[in-house]
This record gives sequence, structure tokens and C-alpha cells, in this order.
Amino acid sequence: MDGLIKTVTFGVIAYNESRYLPDVLGDLLKQTYPQELIEVILVDGGSLDNTWQIMADFRDSYQDRFLGIKIFKNDKRTQPAGWNVVLLNLTADILLRIDAHARLTENFIENSVNCINSGEDVCGGPRENIVDENTLWKKMLLDVEQSMLGAGFAVYRHDTEEKKYVNSLFHGAYRTEVIKKVGLFNEKLIRTEDNEYHFRITEAGYKI
Repeated sequence: MDGLIKTVTFGVIAYNESRYLPDVLGDLLKQTYPQELIEVILVDGGSLDNTWQIMADFRDSYQDRFLGIKIFKNDKRTQPAGWNVVLLNLTADILLRIDAHARLTENFIENSVNCINSGEDVCGGPRENIVDENTLWKKMLLDVEQSMLGAGFAVYRHDTEEKKYVNSLFHGAYRTEVIKKVGLFNEKLIRTEDNEYHFRITEAGYKI
């Protein structure tokens, strides 16, 4: 790996995610990428459940395995404000922006780092939709989400081609040099802050 980007910040922001957070943190522990090269930043938006305790327990149990595990509070509680906490505190070469509801394949981080090291600025893969309960209601929601009605034309939601440049993506890996140039998320946007951020990335001359 000499001469290549190595360190990764694994960022997760959460609000009342005690049901799902253990899954994504468990997937982090199973990654094929070396844990000593992974910095973990967890941000809690003032949860009313035990989200903060789950984060603290993870830090206390696995701090020695990773490059570092940091926990912060997001007093503003919005998505862009939470991600700005991550951006202001990361120290690694790559940021992985992970949703608290996510499930990750064991080679997710390894594949992301390899893609960035192939010369890309920002990368990600197609998002597979799954349900956590086998109920008719959730099956219906899954069908809608997988349709053009629910997913729209976003390539990352339904396209599985090996490689394609896009306008936006899910669970992105970002060279931190891109973040330093583009700056922080727009905290005036309560929704679609990622699309606006990706627009600024492409306006700055980078490819996704």
C-alpha cells in the first residue's frame, strides 16, 4: 500500500437509532480493511433512546483496535449540521459517509479505498434496498422504493454497471482534499443536503 491513500474516517450520524446502530457497527467490525487504518466518528443528535450509550460502549470496547473512535453531540440536530461535525473533526485521507440504517458487505471499505486509489475523487456503489421485517406493509414500501416512482432516476438506486460517473450517490467515499476545497454542508438545507454538496463538488471540477 506504499504511496497510496490508506487512512479512512468512518462517519455515522444518528438520532434515536438504537435499533439499527448495532448492525452497522457490527458490520464495521467485520470489514476486511485493517482496523488500525480506520478512524471512527460517531455523532448523536440528542437522541432520546440509548443511541449515545451504544456509541460510548463501542468506543470503550474497541478503542484500541482502531486508529481512533470519537463521539460528538450535534446540538443543532439536523443532518447537514451533524455531517459538518464529522467534517470538522476527521483526520484521515478518505471520508466514508455512512447512514445509520445501513448494512455493509465485508469488503465495502476495502473496495471504496481501492476505487479512490485508482484515481477517483468520490465514489460509491449501487444501493440495494432491503426490509428488516417480513410484513406486507414493508414489502409494499420496498416495492415502491425499488420502482421509478420511489427511486426516481438516481443511478445509484438501481444501476449495477461496473463504472459510471454520476451527479450524486449514496454512502460515498470522498478524498478529504475534495472536502477541504468544497467546504461544509449547507446547514440551511434540512433535506437534500447531499445533492447540493455533490453539485458543489462537480462545480469544483471533481468527478463522482
